[in-house]
Amino acid sequence: MVAAATRLVPYEMVNFTAIGALAFMGGAMIENKWLRYLLPIGLLAVTDLVLNTVIHAEFTGGSFFYDGMLWVYIPFILSVALGRVILKEATAGKVIFAGLVSGIVFFLLSNFGVWMSGTMYPKTAGGLLEAYYMGLPFFRNTLVGNMVYGLAIYFTLVLATKKSIKEATA
Repeated sequence: MVAAATRLVPYEMVNFTAIGALAFMGGAMIENKWLRYLLPIGLLAVTDLVLNTVIHAEFTGGSFFYDGMLWVYIPFILSVALGRVILKEATAGKVIFAGLVSGIVFFLLSNFGVWMSGTMYPKTAGGLLEAYYMGLPFFRNTLVGNMVYGLAIYFTLVLATKKSIKEATA
């Protein structure tokens, strides 16, 4: 629920959310193969529903669906798989690496989707480059969010595990 709240709370750092970190950390930590995908995608869908039908209804026409939606969801699905591969044996360094890779995949695919699915940019190489350029401020926030929230999840689990091991051996 905290991950969902980070998407819904209005603040200046758009895309500084925990959903990406939840995707790659969940890919590594959640054993149930369906739940590891369902949790981040479900939270993304629920927050999209609130954002698109309530908070940003004047821009979306109140519709849950939007152009390029698939290009946003695919990177999160890939992030779960990336987390499963990169974080088999999690370390803080690997969490940062997973956050970077996940953020890069999201940036490349989502901005390609904005270019491909929308009418904001011409369907030319220049239009694609402009879409990527305009996405750079969001990219920074995505990377920082992935790393901050990924490390927060990692260190919370490390501390919880150490505490439970101490209690079990006491």
